[in-house]
Amino acid sequence: MNEKELILIYYSNEKYPINGPGAVVKNMKKSLKKMKIKFIDYPICSEKKADIIKLIIFLIKSKNKIINVHQSGNKIPIIVYLISKINKKNEYYFTTHGCRTLEKDKISFSNKILEKILLNNFENIICVSEMYMNDIKRKFKTKGNLYFVKDRKSVV
Repeated sequence: MNEKELILIYYSNEKYPINGPGAVVKNMKKSLKKMKIKFIDYPICSEKKADIIKLIIFLIKSKNKIINVHQSGNKIPIIVYLISKINKKNEYYFTTHGCRTLEKDKISFSNKILEKILLNNFENIICVSEMYMNDIKRKFKTKGNLYFVKDRKSVV
């Protein structure tokens, strides 16, 4: 049997390593190890052109993988979303940790558009709670599959 590899892509801020998304990623990695599920850890430490280009090349070359991108801003998820439209040889999951549009935070017009594109069009969306998933269903015209994390301490 040919099992797919799981790739976790997330923004890793070394200055403030454990924010909300960081805690979810940390618990997810812990759960995956406990369950003996192999995964490739792909932290993005900066949004420099060289790092973004490496990510794009990596994703374009990937085949038969499960790509899980975590939200901490919209730049990295939108890149993964666009690659998912080109490279259909993988499964793509977007883990969303919050929605500024729903939270009525101040948000730039461009980020509002990116958020809408991601939440309306991503193939598979994982929300950090059932309540948040229901809010997304009400606010957005999500075309993909919606999932939620039942227990934030064991994210798998």
